[in-house]
Amino acid sequence: MKRFLKKHKRPVTTSAAVLLLCAALTVYLVINPGKPHASAEKEEARLVETRRLVYEPVAVIIRGEGFIRSARSLTVTAMTGGKVINTFEGLKSGLEVEAGQELVLIDDEEAANNLALARMELIRSTASLLSAVQGDGTLYSRWSDFFSRLSPEADDLPPLPEVESDREKLLASNFGVLSAYYGVREAAIRLGYHRITAPFPGVLEGDGVTLYSNISQGAPLFTLTDPLNLELTAALSRDELGMINPDTQEVLVYPGEMRDISLPGRLVRVDKTMQQESQTVKVHIAFRNPDSKPRFFPGNYAEVEIPGISFESAFALPRALLNPDGTVNTFEEGRLVKYPVEILYTQSETVILAPTLPEGSRIVFTRLQSPLQGMALRRIEEK
Repeated sequence: MKRFLKKHKRPVTTSAAVLLLCAALTVYLVINPGKPHASAEKEEARLVETRRLVYEPVAVIIRGEGFIRSARSLTVTAMTGGKVINTFEGLKSGLEVEAGQELVLIDDEEAANNLALARMELIRSTASLLSAVQGDGTLYSRWSDFFSRLSPEADDLPPLPEVESDREKLLASNFGVLSAYYGVREAAIRLGYHRITAPFPGVLEGDGVTLYSNISQGAPLFTLTDPLNLELTAALSRDELGMINPDTQEVLVYPGEMRDISLPGRLVRVDKTMQQESQTVKVHIAFRNPDSKPRFFPGNYAEVEIPGISFESAFALPRALLNPDGTVNTFEEGRLVKYPVEILYTQSETVILAPTLPEGSRIVFTRLQSPLQGMALRRIEEK
């Protein structure tokens, strides 16, 4: 026995120490039966921000997005061929031009000669008609007045006398007056193809045109873009479209998500067809960029805010604070209480709530990952 105890002295000592510790713990629990563990003495409260619920008028803002484009853009091609005898600074891209300014002149000598010949033919045929109707006072008087206003050099072509009878129409046709008259008009149009002017003020885009080069009919010359009068097309859902205030006069256009600058615009058109894939309707916004701000150049991405209808009594809540089950978190006597709410409208990151909660309730404005009914809360800010 002594040999055994000597051999196993350390394990026996350790076992005895464990038995003594268990006995001491048992005695402590018997003496202090009503005291829980220290970690359970007090539930830890979450610090949250709260705001007092106040119902007030809330105006809906409908937000859309799209790319800015010019309200007026025209691609010009050559309607006739020939040698370029004049251009406005080579039609280089980026040049600003005024309405009516001559941009390209194609050699028009042949076209001008054809117009002069057509006018002479009209004068000749009208003179022949006058010789045939000298005995008809009224008819002769009307065509004589027309003849007196004809000239080989005149730019303006007087209107034809109104034909009052089949006989008069037959005479004008037989003497070639009608065909000669429309021949002059066609020749004048063809001559106009040689001189190209700007139909509106704008900026040129293109590869330029070389002076004295030969161009072919149908060759692209330039694109004229109005950089001041702009449009933006945004796609809205049916619900968003129904929320637009019918008295809307002005909208605001922002360069993307930036809100430091904006330009006023107008809602000018609404499509009457629904896009099948996206189930949206396109609305068109017109606005001006008079100071040529680069952020509003055509091609830029932009956002638009359209005034919507107004709810007389509502509360705007950040969308992130709405629980997945359609409830919001409130603060009541240091505890979290969930209440179901009625949503009037959802716009972007905000939900507009109907007045279903008692006014003065404290809404928890701290986003909680796992909000539990009745969990302990502590306010960190009064608002």
